[in-house]
Amino acid sequence: MYLLPVIVANLLSVLALGVFTRILVVEDFGRLALAQVYATAAVGISNMGLVSVYNRNFFQYKDRETSGALFYSTIFYVTTVSGILGGVTYSSAGWFSKWLMGSPDYGRLIFWVYCMTAVQHIKGYFLAYLRNSENAKDFVTYSIGESVISLTLSMLFILIFRVGVVGMVWGPLIAGLIIIVRLMFRFLSMLPFSLDRQVLSESLTLAYPLTPVALFGVIRTQFDKYMIGLLATVGGVGIYSIAQRITYAIFVYMTAVQNVFMPQVYKRMFDGGDTGGAAIGKYLTPFAWACVGVALVIATLSEEILFLLTPGDFHDAISITMILSMYYAILFFGKQPQLIYAKKTHISSALVLFGVIVNVGLNIPFIYKWGAEGAAWATLLSGIISGTIGFLISQYYYRIEWEYGKLLLIFCTIIGSSLLLLLQMHFHWPYLYRLPAKIAAIGFYGYVGIRLNILNRENLKIVSDLLSSLLTKRRKPTIQMSRTN
Repeated sequence: MYLLPVIVANLLSVLALGVFTRILVVEDFGRLALAQVYATAAVGISNMGLVSVYNRNFFQYKDRETSGALFYSTIFYVTTVSGILGGVTYSSAGWFSKWLMGSPDYGRLIFWVYCMTAVQHIKGYFLAYLRNSENAKDFVTYSIGESVISLTLSMLFILIFRVGVVGMVWGPLIAGLIIIVRLMFRFLSMLPFSLDRQVLSESLTLAYPLTPVALFGVIRTQFDKYMIGLLATVGGVGIYSIAQRITYAIFVYMTAVQNVFMPQVYKRMFDGGDTGGAAIGKYLTPFAWACVGVALVIATLSEEILFLLTPGDFHDAISITMILSMYYAILFFGKQPQLIYAKKTHISSALVLFGVIVNVGLNIPFIYKWGAEGAAWATLLSGIISGTIGFLISQYYYRIEWEYGKLLLIFCTIIGSSLLLLLQMHFHWPYLYRLPAKIAAIGFYGYVGIRLNILNRENLKIVSDLLSSLLTKRRKPTIQMSRTN
């Protein structure tokens, strides 16, 4: 069920991209991406890592009263800080615009992008409660509703009112506000309202060391776009942004899958303590295969996706899409909450700072030499380096007994396939030669799933029964959690 909003959102995103790239120019996408650099940084600071702490403490404060106090206190704090930063953004938008884009004319765009990003983060706490409660039905309903409203409004603003690229911001902003208002009425009737200073203080104490994580994380994920605009062109930022929009579907899909495994991982950690790592490792292997599979499909079919969706000005994003697909695939290990469970949030900050240093150190020469594609390679290499070190440290503080042989086969398949296709494109192999290689890559990955006993008759029947029950509105079958489902 968690995959339904991902499927709907990505289908709508594909539809929107096919329309917007024929109305807006490459530079419009570049300016939007640069505005998001500031918005992501500001909202990250205002949240102070509270999202991760809230997900952890949800399982600590289990009774109805303290659960309500945790939720409302967190929402009140984040909304207040976001409002203050919103005022600062509005008054200084012209300065931020000149700093990011070389002109003060886009301050209005920066302000609206900040508002949209802040609203999306606040809404995330409501959805986190539904996810941690394993209330997939309401999570899916509100998520799909927001996607439909967002696309409808964005199309209206851009196609009918011709407001330009800001229409891509107003749609999600208004949709997010509608969902928040609806959910607030729902939560007020479900959870007793209270603001608890002690509960909030405990959360802030644990979240405070994560504030640098938010700030450094923004630098690590947004610095490449800023440097492309500085060392290359705004159009280059637009090309890079299009590739990120396509590959971001991988991250969204992984987050949807995370909505399933994260509560189960936390439960095994809290219930099993240090011995829970054995069960967690076996439990996560099928999820790794499913997440990497989507990355492999997008990397393999990036050429077809961009040719179908966008005009020729955007086709330089093909190779960038393939490279970033590999990067998002390796982020699977970064979604495990080992350090947060162990209350080692200060180490998370140090790891993110290290990742920033590596990312910046690689991006500057790579962008200077190879432009937007260089930024993609730098992002991938820095992700591998910092991700490996983060993995080793996380294992030290909470050991998950991974099935290393199976994971090696999974990740070698996507990296090997993607590199082979990139070489074929570099040497200008005819498409009729590249197509069999793409089909073989996807087919071999399916074979890997069969060999690992993930893609088997039992699991296919479970999926078939679930889809049938959803479509016919019958009662869902009872599923026992196992290593294969």
